[in-house]
Amino acid sequence: MSLYVFFVVCCTFLQAYEYPHRELDRPIINAEGLKYEHFAILSPPRTGSTLTYAITQYLLETRFDEDCSLFSKEVSKHHDDQKVMSYMNRHAPVLAIIPIRDPFEALASYIKIYDEISEELVSNLANAVRHNFLCMLEFLEAANKDNVLLVRYEEFVSDHKVLIDSICSKLGVEISKEERERASLLFSKQNVKKYTSEFKVFSQHDPVTHFHGNHISKNQKSLKELVSVAAYNDAVKKLNDICKKFGYPERELLK
Repeated sequence: MSLYVFFVVCCTFLQAYEYPHRELDRPIINAEGLKYEHFAILSPPRTGSTLTYAITQYLLETRFDEDCSLFSKEVSKHHDDQKVMSYMNRHAPVLAIIPIRDPFEALASYIKIYDEISEELVSNLANAVRHNFLCMLEFLEAANKDNVLLVRYEEFVSDHKVLIDSICSKLGVEISKEERERASLLFSKQNVKKYTSEFKVFSQHDPVTHFHGNHISKNQKSLKELVSVAAYNDAVKKLNDICKKFGYPERELLK
């Protein structure tokens, strides 16, 4: 019997790896009876929002329907905190799931989307990262803490089960070890790269994983290696206070 169970589990994992675009027969977590009726993925760009959205949607939705209104689904994704706050004020049972990331790493990831990197581009993107994180801080200060789940990109990017467990813990539900493993494998970096490999530009995206072409950068350079000393120091001046507020290390100016 144990050998049979092992065989079934292995087949399940292989199916998840080979066929992530299958239509689910049912959600992993039944949303009926939960405290929350809607789940809004909200974050600054390049902080793991797509992965968070994909996994949350996999856990809580049966179908992947891009044509319906965002808030008519159980799960939606946003970078506009005002839209989410407005909706939360009108519809109380909303959980905002917020992935955050070291602002300097978010900036580096942002920069890698572009083929040509200029000091003006870096400055504009640093301003955008600062603005987005400040807006997120205002949202966190205003929101009911019971309606917020904050997750750190650094903690779940290499182990998706950390994110899955955080969601389940917040909802007070448990799922099987097999489902945890399946969801983790389904959205692994290797699998996502496989299903976006034919996309040539960022505007192209996979309808299930939601990842874009070039979403996972092959460029492993750090911010220091990507930009000039002047551009790096400009970013330090703009982002150090943001890092401090969110518990990330501040950077030293380069000489």
